[in-house]
Amino acid sequence: MNDSYQNARVYAFGTFDGLHLGHWWYLRQARKLGSHLTVIVSCDINVTKIKGKPPMYSEAERVERLRRSVWADEVQLGGTGKPLDLLKTEEIDVICLGYQRPSTRVLHTELKRIGKLAVRVHRASAFFPGVFKSSRLKLFGIFR
Repeated sequence: MNDSYQNARVYAFGTFDGLHLGHWWYLRQARKLGSHLTVIVSCDINVTKIKGKPPMYSEAERVERLRRSVWADEVQLGGTGKPLDLLKTEEIDVICLGYQRPSTRVLHTELKRIGKLAVRVHRASAFFPGVFKSSRLKLFGIFR
């Protein structure tokens, strides 16, 4: 099955607290799904709510690092509301999820609720998930 969609607007979401090969792997998969990749970086408030602690790098630093990379056509800071609120306002063809969250079931339910049934959802495969995970890399002192 070919998961690539010509002229598709692809969105990828994440905290991106210290860029590493796992992020590159995820965004590389997202890029292959369409012609334009927008990366949404979780704001500090939502990261703290979801993960129970603030990110190591500020939202401004995380956005700037991604903007300097070659991985995305566009980088935006996510809002302070529910992470899925963005689905209501953006023209999205494909959502590429990382291997961790949210569940595809929750996402499909939300897409159905707001009438965006044409949005395709793709789950990226993990790149050595036990190794390339920001929290684990911090533990071993890879990120400061």
